[in-house]
Amino acid sequence: MKVYTRRALRAHLLHSVAIGAVALGFSGQVLAQDNQDSDGGFTLEEILVTAQKRAKTLQDVPIAVSAYTGETLEKSNIRDVRDLMMAVPAMNTTQAAASFQTVVNIRGIGTSGFNPGLEPSVGIYVDGIYRSRTGAAIGDFLSVERVEVLRGPQSTLFGKNTSAGVISFVTKSPEYEFGGKAEVSYGNYDQIILKGTVTGPIAEDKAAFRLSANVNKRDGFIENVSDGRDVNDRDRWAVRGQLLLEPSDAISFRLIGDYSEINEACCAAPFIEHGPTMAAVAALGFEIVPPDPYERKTAFNGVMLNAMKDFGVSGELKWDLGSAELTSISAYRDFESDANFDADFTQADLIKRNGELTKVDIFTQEIRLASTGDNRVDWLVGGFYSKQNLDATDKVPYGADNRDFFSILAGSDAFVPGFDNITGLELTLSALAGGGLWPAPVPVGTYFAEEGGMVQEKFDTASSSWAAFGQVDVHITDQLTLTGGLRYTKEKKDATGVFNIDDPFAALNFTDVFDANGAPDLGNVYNAIFLAQVLGAGVPFPTAMALLNQTISDPNFANPFGGFAALQFFPPRNDFDRSRSEDKLTGNVILAYDWNDDLNTYFSFSRGYKAGGFDTSRAAATSNAGDTNTYEFEPETVDAWELGAKIRFWDRRAQVNIAAYSQKVDDFQSNIFTGLGFELRNAGSIRIKGIEVDSQFALTENLNWTFAAAYSDATYTSFVGGPCRVTNPQPSCDPTNAAYTGAADLTGTRLADAPKWTMTSTATYTQPIGDNMLGFIQGEAYYRGERNVAGDLDPFGDMPSTFILNASIGIEGGEDNRWRLSAWAKNITNENYLQLIFDSVAQSGSYNGYPNDPRTYGLTLSLDF
Repeated sequence: MKVYTRRALRAHLLHSVAIGAVALGFSGQVLAQDNQDSDGGFTLEEILVTAQKRAKTLQDVPIAVSAYTGETLEKSNIRDVRDLMMAVPAMNTTQAAASFQTVVNIRGIGTSGFNPGLEPSVGIYVDGIYRSRTGAAIGDFLSVERVEVLRGPQSTLFGKNTSAGVISFVTKSPEYEFGGKAEVSYGNYDQIILKGTVTGPIAEDKAAFRLSANVNKRDGFIENVSDGRDVNDRDRWAVRGQLLLEPSDAISFRLIGDYSEINEACCAAPFIEHGPTMAAVAALGFEIVPPDPYERKTAFNGVMLNAMKDFGVSGELKWDLGSAELTSISAYRDFESDANFDADFTQADLIKRNGELTKVDIFTQEIRLASTGDNRVDWLVGGFYSKQNLDATDKVPYGADNRDFFSILAGSDAFVPGFDNITGLELTLSALAGGGLWPAPVPVGTYFAEEGGMVQEKFDTASSSWAAFGQVDVHITDQLTLTGGLRYTKEKKDATGVFNIDDPFAALNFTDVFDANGAPDLGNVYNAIFLAQVLGAGVPFPTAMALLNQTISDPNFANPFGGFAALQFFPPRNDFDRSRSEDKLTGNVILAYDWNDDLNTYFSFSRGYKAGGFDTSRAAATSNAGDTNTYEFEPETVDAWELGAKIRFWDRRAQVNIAAYSQKVDDFQSNIFTGLGFELRNAGSIRIKGIEVDSQFALTENLNWTFAAAYSDATYTSFVGGPCRVTNPQPSCDPTNAAYTGAADLTGTRLADAPKWTMTSTATYTQPIGDNMLGFIQGEAYYRGERNVAGDLDPFGDMPSTFILNASIGIEGGEDNRWRLSAWAKNITNENYLQLIFDSVAQSGSYNGYPNDPRTYGLTLSLDF
C-alpha cells in the first residue's frame, strides 16, 4: 500500500488527460507536485519562488506570478519559451523573421525583436543574470529547477527594462551526490532531441560540479518548391557547466559558464494575398505559389539563414552575515546573430540579402544586502551596473531581376515613347543635362542596377546603466504588511550610424515641387521636364518660370510623376553621431493582508520603466534623412494598479489565485514593419485592463486538473502617429488628400495580437501497474481568442479564435520511478493560424504571414541515475 501511495502521489506532477481537459474546462497553469500531508492524505505542493529576491512560497508572494518546476515542464513537453505560453494565458510568444527574434509579450505588451537598438519589455533573467536579447534565452530549457513568470511591471527589484513583466529561469545547482539524467526524443519531421545532465562532488561538502547539454534537430515545416528544400527547421545545441564552492557554512560561490549555437534555415513566410505586383513576377517567367500559407509552400531563390552564438560566464557569491545576507552576481555575456533571408519570398532575384549581423557584449554587476530572519521590518538594498556595446551591420543589395521587375511596375511611354519608364527617365535626364537643366547625364542601366541599393549600413551603440534600489516590508501586525520600494536608474547611450548607399533613383525628387523658400524646385523631375518643354518652344526663361509656378500652384495640380516615389527605397541619408542620457525613479507599494493560512489578499501600485534609445533601423534613416534628432525614441513608462487574492481550500487540495489589474503605458515603443523596414514610434498611451485566474486541483489521488484564464482589454488611448496601412487607408495616409500626414490615427483601436480571452487547462490521470510501474495519460488545451496579428492592424491580419490540444501517454517505473517512456502529440487537430502578417517587401498590395507549427508527435525516453 505504501508503494502504491508513493507512486500515485508522485504521478500528480504529470499533466492532463485530453478528455478530462475538455470536459472540465480549458486553459490553465501547469500543476505543481503533490505532497502527502500529516494525516496521510494528499495536498498541492508549496513551490518556493524568489520573485521578490527572497525565498517565499508561491501563495505568500503578493504579486501576480506563476511558477513551474523543471520536472513539470519536462512532463508537459514544454521545451522552450515558445511552448511556455501554453501554460501562462497572459503571455504570448511569436516567432517571425528569425528564430532568435522570438517576441515575448505579457498582458499585451511586448517588443518586436527586429531592431537591435530596442530592448525587450519583458525582462529575461537566467540565474539572476539579465539577458539583453530575448534570443539569448530561446533554446531548449537546460537543467531548469523552475521558471517564474512575473506579470506586470517589475522595475524595483528587476530594474532593467521590465515594463511588462519578467521571466526568470533558475537552473539546478551542483549536488554533492553523484547523479544525473539522460533523455532522448524522436518525432516526425525526423526530429531528434538529446538532453543530459550529470552532477557530483569534487571535494566532500566543499565543492561540486554540474555539466548539462542538449541537441535539437528536425526538418523544416515549409517547402521551398524552387529547389525542394524544407525550411523553418531546427538545428541548435547548448552546453552549460557549473562549479559550486562552499568553503564554509556562511559562504557559497557558484561559477557558471554556458555556450549555445543556432544554425537554422528560418524563417519563410508564405504569401497570404497576391497584390498587383505579383503580375510582374509572373511576367518575368517565375513560378507563383498560390497564396495559401497553410499549405506551407513558398518559392524563393535566395538563402535562408539564422545563425546565432551566445556565450556567457557568471559568478554568484552569497555570504551569510548573520542578521543579513550579501549577494553579488557578476556576469559577462557575448551574443552574435546573423539573419540572412530572401525577403521578397519570390523566385525573382529582387533582393540578394536582407537581415542583420548583430554583435552584443554586456557586463553586469548586481549586489544586494538583505535582512534575514523574522523581523518586524525586513529590508533589502542593492545596486546594479551594466555596460553594453552593440554593433549592427547590414546590406540590402538589389538582385539581377530587380531592374526588369521595377521597369514593369513603372510602366512605359511616360518619358520617352517606346521605352519603359525607367529607361525613358534615364534618357530624359541625360537630355536635360545636355541643355543645362540637370546636373549630369544618366547612363542607361543606372537605376536599380544589380548590387546597388543599400551597400552597407552600420550602427554602433555603447550604453551604460547604473541603479540603486531598496525595498522594505513593514509587518504592521502579524497579518498586515506594507511593502514599499524605490529604484533610481541612470542611463547613458552613445550611437553612431554610417550609411553607404548606391540608389540614384531614390535620390530623385518626384514629389516636392517647391523648395524651402516657396519657389519652384528645379531639382524636381516634373519641374525640370516642364521647364525644358517651355524653353524648347522659345519662351524666355522668366516667363517659363512664371508659367511653371502658375501650374504647380494650381489647387487642382496633380503631379503625374508622384507615383514613382513608391519605388524609392534607399534615399540619401546623413550619418549621425549622438548621445543621450536619462534618469528615472520607479517603485512600488503593496498592502498585503493574510486573513489566515489559506487566504491572502493584496493591493498594489507599481511604476515600470523601459529606457529610451536610438532607432537602429533603415526605416528611421529613410524617413528622417537630414534630421538626426528623429533617430531617438523616448522611454516607456507603465503605471499599474493590481488587486489580488490567493486562496487555498478543500484541505489544500485546491488553489485559486486571482488578479485584477489596470495598466497605463505612456510612450509605448511601437516597432512595426511597413514593407520596407521597421518604423519605431512612441505611441501616445495604452490602457490595459484585465483579470487573471490561476487554479490547481487535486481531484483525487489519481486525477489532477489545472485551469487558468485571462481577460484583457488593451487599447490605444492615444496614437495619432501610427503606421499607415495599404487596405482602407485613412485620409491622413493618402498622398492625394489634403489631410495627408503620412501617419494613421490608431486611437481607440485594440493592440495587435491582444485577444480579449486566453485560457489554458491541463488534466492528468495516473494508474499503478503492478508494483514497479505507473501508467499515465495527460492532456492540455489552449484557447486564444480573436485578434489582429498585423502590426499596423490591417484587416488582413484579423485572426479567428484558436484552440489547440496536446496529449501524452506513457509509463514510468524502476526504483523511485527512475525511467519514463511516453508518446506525445502537439496540436493534435492540426489547428492553423498565423502568428504575424506583414506587407510584402517592395510589393504593395501583397501580404505574407508566418504560420504556426503543424501537428507534431513522437516518443521520449528518460532515465535518472
